[in-house]
Amino acid sequence: MKYRHYTTVAILLLCLMSAMSCSTEKSLAFIEKPIEFVDAETSFSDTTYLDDMKMVRLENNGSQSAINNISRIIEIDDQLYIFDRTLNRITVFDNTGRFVRSINKMGHGKGEYVRLIDVTYDRTSKELLCLAEPSSIIHYTTDGDYVRTEKLDDYYTDICCDESYIYLYHSTYADAQTPEFTISCKSKRDGTITELLPFTEEYAPFCSLGSKMFSDGSDVVFVRKFDHNIYHVSNAAIDSCFTMNMKSFEFPEEKLTKQYDCCELYELCKKDKYIYIITNLVQGKASFMFSSNLYGIHVAQPASRYCRNYSYMTVSKYNLPSSLFVPVEGKKSRCCFVLNASSIMNFKNMYESDMRVKKTISAQFVEDFEDVSEESNPTLFIYTVK
Repeated sequence: MKYRHYTTVAILLLCLMSAMSCSTEKSLAFIEKPIEFVDAETSFSDTTYLDDMKMVRLENNGSQSAINNISRIIEIDDQLYIFDRTLNRITVFDNTGRFVRSINKMGHGKGEYVRLIDVTYDRTSKELLCLAEPSSIIHYTTDGDYVRTEKLDDYYTDICCDESYIYLYHSTYADAQTPEFTISCKSKRDGTITELLPFTEEYAPFCSLGSKMFSDGSDVVFVRKFDHNIYHVSNAAIDSCFTMNMKSFEFPEEKLTKQYDCCELYELCKKDKYIYIITNLVQGKASFMFSSNLYGIHVAQPASRYCRNYSYMTVSKYNLPSSLFVPVEGKKSRCCFVLNASSIMNFKNMYESDMRVKKTISAQFVEDFEDVSEESNPTLFIYTVK
């Protein structure tokens, strides 16, 4: 069933395929000017908004190197730290995709966790900060050695940090109660907490998609459900906010009269094309890119004040469609499109059996991925957002 789903999506994408510089040092994504969504388009070539493509095939030589799902990618000293929330671990590869180590500390002892919720990198202390359950921040070296644990008095879903503060995103429905604020800022110096942005109402407490807080190594930004603003935070304060006019994509205020279950919300948004959450935000010099509950790819260019919506991006090296991407944290303006082994296998099979696909995808793709099997790790296409 899963194979059939991927095949259908791939055929649809391939059939569709057949048929400004910045003068300020301030990040474009946080200039306080509204941006408008424009009519959807089908696809764009990677060279349109992206540059410096590097392909990394992640090695899989055993259970500790296997990747099931990529929740976050952090680049540290030319190594890729891949957080897999479903496996509760961090897997490290070098910049050629060679497996280096696995950081897997599940257990009930000192320096161990029951569940790994999120991870970030503290460039000041050069430590991995792991948001874990029971509610705590566990510090590890980049080699995975335990340093210390900070216990937390509340529940959180995301973690980022800057030079002076650790930012924690409140769980929106812990113990069946909504929080008073959205972000807790924990001082690295003395542990004091500063709360940011009062929380108003939770209309979909159990519905979420990906991360809601992001860092490129210096800037920290966050988003909220049913909120069309992107917030920039530093030194325990929101220093600017970027507003998007989503027009017909904006979730109507008159429908915010109750709590939705996830199936109901999904069907409503799919039917009427409403955006209730954005994620995977990556900012470049002239544009920024993100995804949403509608999937696909949204590309905004503040200079023109327009946001264009695409179903997928084409990897020009192979003329191959891809729509799944995540930010690469620790490096400015970096993002990574992910091609899972099952998708690669589907494309290869279609290349052999469907003449339309054979005319679309480069023969080089089949040659380069000849050895891929269902057990292979994902292949990464890492770019810089222009």
